[in-house]
Amino acid sequence: NFLMIDTNTRDNLEIHKNLNDGGRKNSLLNIIDYASTPMGSRKINSWLEFPLINKKDINYRLDIVNYFVNNYEKSTELENILKDIYDLERILSKIAYQNANTKDLLILKRSLEKLPNLKEFLNDSDFDKFNVLVQNFDDLSDIFNLINKSIKEDAPIQITEGGIIKDGYNEYLDSIKKNSIIGEKKLLEYEISERDRTGINKLKVSYNKNIGYFIELTKSNIDKAPSNYIRRQTLKNSERYITNELNEISDMILEGQTDTINLEYKLFIEIREYISNNSTRIKNVTDLISVIDALNSFAQISVKNNYCRPIFNNENYIYIKDGRHPVIEQNLGFENFISNDTLIGKKNKTIQIITGPNMAGKSTYMRQTALILILAQIGCFVPASACDISISDAIFTRIGASDNLSKGDSTFMVEMKEMSNIIKNATKNSFVILDEVGRGTSTNDGFSIAKSILEYIVKNINCKTLFATHYHELTDLEEEYNSIENLKVKIHEENNNIVFLRKIVKGKTDKSYGIEVAKLSGLPNEILFRANVILKELDSSTKNKTQLSFNIDNKEDSQKQIEKDILLSELSSIEIDNITPIDSLKVLNDFIKKAKDLLND
Repeated sequence: NFLMIDTNTRDNLEIHKNLNDGGRKNSLLNIIDYASTPMGSRKINSWLEFPLINKKDINYRLDIVNYFVNNYEKSTELENILKDIYDLERILSKIAYQNANTKDLLILKRSLEKLPNLKEFLNDSDFDKFNVLVQNFDDLSDIFNLINKSIKEDAPIQITEGGIIKDGYNEYLDSIKKNSIIGEKKLLEYEISERDRTGINKLKVSYNKNIGYFIELTKSNIDKAPSNYIRRQTLKNSERYITNELNEISDMILEGQTDTINLEYKLFIEIREYISNNSTRIKNVTDLISVIDALNSFAQISVKNNYCRPIFNNENYIYIKDGRHPVIEQNLGFENFISNDTLIGKKNKTIQIITGPNMAGKSTYMRQTALILILAQIGCFVPASACDISISDAIFTRIGASDNLSKGDSTFMVEMKEMSNIIKNATKNSFVILDEVGRGTSTNDGFSIAKSILEYIVKNINCKTLFATHYHELTDLEEEYNSIENLKVKIHEENNNIVFLRKIVKGKTDKSYGIEVAKLSGLPNEILFRANVILKELDSSTKNKTQLSFNIDNKEDSQKQIEKDILLSELSSIEIDNITPIDSLKVLNDFIKKAKDLLND
């Protein structure tokens, strides 16, 4: 029922987390999650786990997203309603495990208070896709009313200390509270009467948990204590007494308080139990909230980032106009990201071999195509100006180099196991990304495996495949198989410098520009010149590459010649108009010193 995405693919495409630190930043989830509630965020994450393959179900979601895109004021109105709804799923979980306290129930009440507004919003939107939602909408008014009339707004979090149930909710509780209040009134009257009877103005009735209520007299007033005062405790500067009448009043108050606390706890448990028994109803409402929130999130990101609605064909091809990588375009800025078209599967052109330099944009192009397919199949608009695709049943990737030493697998073994999984599970309706297959072993072995894999896919699977490689000889397969076509990354080359144009076009390249890319990394010039010498020797050999000489003492590539070439390169790269007179003297002095060193050698 769902698009298959294995663990390697999820990691490689950074769907839920990034590859850098495993965090959510720079992941697809982080980009599209504009949900107003935690339930909506979890729903989006779940949909990314299980993208759909049923066209009708996908279009149902897209219709709602389209409604919000075209009625953005409605999207904002819905957001304002949803933002006041708390995490009902979390509260429901606490209720189910009997861990919910008064704070949780009050939060539940404030959330349920918004449900009539949500129901009214759906009912007034005059959108047919909302009709079913409104018909089955349960505003849970009975649960709201129960909490509203029972739990105090300022109730303490601890449910075993009393003070949590409102007056008027339970008659017996009210009567107990009333007796306790009468006792407290009698206690106040008793304290006043005892002051008058004894003439001790500082006489006071106090309470602590150890001895209960007591009369406290200072040392100077002890001799005035009446005969009915029973000494209970002696302190350094005072004496504490009890009386029979005080004990009666104390029993009236304390028994009332204990009964109140016990009954309030019992009533709270009953309220919580009632809510728990209706958890299915609450769960249905949270599902509705999460779905409408997730789709509204898709609409907001679509408007914000200029996404388009995808359409679906039955001809097993993918056409994307001006496709963009949803994460990278955010980091680079919309104006800096170079979009690319994708057309694969038309006229049975199902496999594209992509050549070009590292860092030129091959991986971005392949990944963005996969992410666009995933976004489309979860019911979200996509980063493109047009998108006409077939439904994929699975997406596979073989990207990067890593080992798994704990399982005894080398980098190459990991690569081959991933390829084996893809070969066994891919169908003609799958979408496959293969980036640098065969690079973990010798050149001849790697090329042989890469070519054999391509031929197997052509003959046995014929799935839509993007195959990036530096084995330029593989581009010859375009002449052998009608389903294979070559793509390359456009670059601009001038004076041994390259500029990445980030555009994918038809054609092939026979050069990887690896040394030019290495130059950008800041490698020492000596290494780069030596690499160029070796590369020229390799390129010039047409007979027996195994007998190539790499003798560093040859005349043409001697160390001295390399140093001279470096010096000449540095001289030719000076931009005289961009340095000051003082700096030019320093540069000239450095070159004189280097020249003398060369001559002395």
